[in-house]
Order: sequence, then C-alpha cells, then structure tokens
Amino acid sequence: MRPAARAIVALATALATALATALGAQSSASRAGDASRYTLWYNQPAAAWNQALPVGNGRLGAMVFGGTRDERIQLNEETLWTGGPYDPVVKGAHRALLEIRRLLFAGDVEKAHDLFGRTMMGVPYEQMKYQSLGDLMLHFAGHDSVTGYRRELDLDAATVRVSYALHGVRFTRETFISAPDQVLVVRLTADRPGALTFTANLQGTRNDAHSNYGTDYFRMDGVAPDGLRITGKNSDYLGIAGRLTYEARLVARNEGGTLSVDYRTLRVEHADAVTIVFAAATSFVNYRDVSGDPAARVKVVLDRAAHRSYVEIVRDHLAEHRGWFRRVDLRLGAAYRVTPSFVVGIGIHRLVGSTQLSVERSFSDSAFIAYKDVATTDFSGLGVSLGAQGRLSDHLALAGTVRLNGRLTAKADDGATARVAMPVEFSGGAMFAPARGVAFAATVGYQTWSRSAGDLVAAGQDRSQSVWNVSVGSEIDLFNFMGQRVPVRLGYR
Repeated sequence: MRPAARAIVALATALATALATALGAQSSASRAGDASRYTLWYNQPAAAWNQALPVGNGRLGAMVFGGTRDERIQLNEETLWTGGPYDPVVKGAHRALLEIRRLLFAGDVEKAHDLFGRTMMGVPYEQMKYQSLGDLMLHFAGHDSVTGYRRELDLDAATVRVSYALHGVRFTRETFISAPDQVLVVRLTADRPGALTFTANLQGTRNDAHSNYGTDYFRMDGVAPDGLRITGKNSDYLGIAGRLTYEARLVARNEGGTLSVDYRTLRVEHADAVTIVFAAATSFVNYRDVSGDPAARVKVVLDRAAHRSYVEIVRDHLAEHRGWFRRVDLRLGAAYRVTPSFVVGIGIHRLVGSTQLSVERSFSDSAFIAYKDVATTDFSGLGVSLGAQGRLSDHLALAGTVRLNGRLTAKADDGATARVAMPVEFSGGAMFAPARGVAFAATVGYQTWSRSAGDLVAAGQDRSQSVWNVSVGSEIDLFNFMGQRVPVRLGYR
C-alpha cells in the first residue's frame, strides 16, 4: 500500500474510533442500572414470608428474607410432615356402595353425599400437614442504617444475593442449594479484610395451626468447634401419631478472624469471608417405613462436602442447574427481536475495479451475545470491509461486502467480560445515490462469531454462534484526497 493510502487508513481508523467511543459512552450510560433478564431484584428486605426469595434443589428448600441486622433464612425438608404411616381406607366401606348408587339414581344427591362421607370417605378426612424445619438466623450488630441495598434472585444461577454498604464497606451474602452436594450454602464476604463479625443460630419452629406441644419437640445445640444442630420429632395430627425424627446441622468455615461456638450460638469475629454449609434429613424411607437414621444421613453429606472447596461446590451447582435451566429460552411477543447496532465507518473507497476499502467501528446491545449470557452488553471493536458494486443505473447499484473483524470485547452490566472473535461477515444489498457524494443502503448480512475467554464463557457452553442481521445506513463524502473519496458511514443494524 502506498504511503498516502496508509495515511488515509490510519486517519480513518482514528476518526472512527473517536466517533464510536463518544457515541458508545452515551449508549452505555443510558443502559446503566439495567437488571439482568433473569434476575428479580428489590431494594428492601422481605417483610413477610411470601416476599422472601426462594432457593431449593427439590429436597431442601429455603426462603431468604434479606435483613441487614437480622437475616432470617427459613428452612424446609421435603419429607417433614405431621403424623406417620397410616391406612385411610375404612374397613367395610364397600357395603354402602349399592345404597349410595340407589340414592343417586333416585335423585337424592344430598343423602348419597352424606352416606358416602359417613361410610366410605378415608379417615382422617384431611391429609397430613407440611412442617417447617426451622430457621437459620444471622445477627449483624450495628447493621441498621445501610446504603446501596439490593436483594436479588438470579434465576440463571439459582442464587439469592444480598448486598449493601456500611461505613465504606460492601457486604455480600450469596445463598443457594446444591443438588449435586445436597447442601444449602451461605457465602458471606466483605470488600475490606477483617470486616465480618456476626452470630448465627439454628432455631426450631412450629406451625401454630398444626403443631401439638404435647407430641412434638425439637432441641437446639452447638456442636464445637464450628457447628450448630437441631434435632426433633414431628407432631401428631388428627389422631395419627407423629413418628418422624429429624436432624439439621450446619458447619461454618472462616477465612481469617476467629470462629467459636458458645452454647447454641456460633460466633464469627473479624473474618474476611465465611462459608456456611447446611444439611438436613428425616427418618423417612417410604410411605410405610420411617426407620431411617437422620443423623447418619446428615453426617454422610457433611463429610463429603468437607472435602470440597466453595469454588468446587459452586461450579457443580451451576453446571447442574444450568443444564436444566438453559435448555429452553421462551420469548413472548414479536417473532423477531430488533437489536440496534450503531456502525460508524470512515475510510477510503477506491472505485477502480469496483472495489472499496473502509475501516469501521461498531458498538451495540448485541443480542446474539446477550441472550445466552447477560441481558445487555457493551460491544465494540474494529473491522475492515472489502466490497464490490454492480451499477444498475446512475443512481442504483447492487453491493456485496466481506467484512473481516478483529477481536472484540463484550462487557456485561455487572462487569463480567468475554473476548469475542467475529472472523467474518458477509452482506449484500442495494445502494441508492440520489446525488453525488450521498448514498443510502440497505443490506442483509450473515455473521459468525465465537467467545474465546472471559467471565461470560461458562464451562461446557457453546462458544460459537451465527446470526443474521439487517442494516440500513447512509454515506456522505467527508472529503477527497488525491482523487479518492473519503466518506463517513453512519448505520443502524
């Protein structure tokens, strides 16, 4: 390439970069604060149970309230019900069937209904009632007047996060329940070393409407040096004796600071981070057998988790959950999603041989990256276009372009990034030039791209993608240099 041409390309690159940076900053600022497409978020703690955020794995469940001074995490285990094995069938009930039929055919529905209830309806008339396992209570002294509060449920990660700032320190709690490890995990962090000080208690609870203080019980204990435990028995209900026993236990791991157990309170002082791992089980085996050993079951789960790091537990939790969650992406509304992409190009068009060369920079909301990873991205980079035109008249031409792209960077609202390689883009369309130096174009393009690294690239995730796009734009000659047109291109894709 001649020195003059190299100078033009260098100038074009600099101007395109400056234009795109300015417009990109404005576009990014307008999207600041957007929530993830798969996140429910709130700016205050839950005031009631049905406002708390749920996590679960099908067997264990929890509701996270998100308090700052006092956090409550309500706990469930799927087999903890009132009563025990029983047979609801009424002996000899079949003997009333003929009379019930006679009454129905005679039109006496009320008597038939009453006789059915007295002779054939299973006893007791109601099912056994589900019972709450208990509450994990975390107390943070002095965490009353906080700023920047956010409570969210990340559906894609099956994780509840609570974060806020106090005295210049940002505190974060992440809660999820792992299916592979069968544990509830609470991860507490602060962005200043030694800032975590709190107490924890495991508290038993009763359903006021369906618990019987004479037949059920629970006991709360500390398990030195790093744990808490609840043991108990379920309640009788409607004459069915409570026969289930249960155990729930947690173990805490501190990073920095100190951890101790006093009676039935776990105390953490001046830690950098803390991970709480919780497991629970009942004596339920099947609907006729409640002879299981809940303590042994809990021990197996906690012993296995003790040999795994927090990073390993999170990794397996996300892989298992996303294997189900990301199978389907349901979009309601328009069949095609319009995703804007501004394109600013400035370069040299050399018409000899009907070829053209330009240097462009683009930035967009890039749905083809966003829909698998995050709701919105900042997306920018440089590319070189080579094209050809076939004129149909003085004002109309057909154009084809091959765009070679460099490596781009996608950045999510939460700061996660990925390097994106878009090696090639093919496009074709029509160009209308009503006057010299001014042209309008409409094209259909096909892009391929791949993610090579970064936070947005999950393990086992498809790293390549193709996408069709439609763009419209215009060109206006900026100036002529040595007989060559130097246009600026503005587009919307």
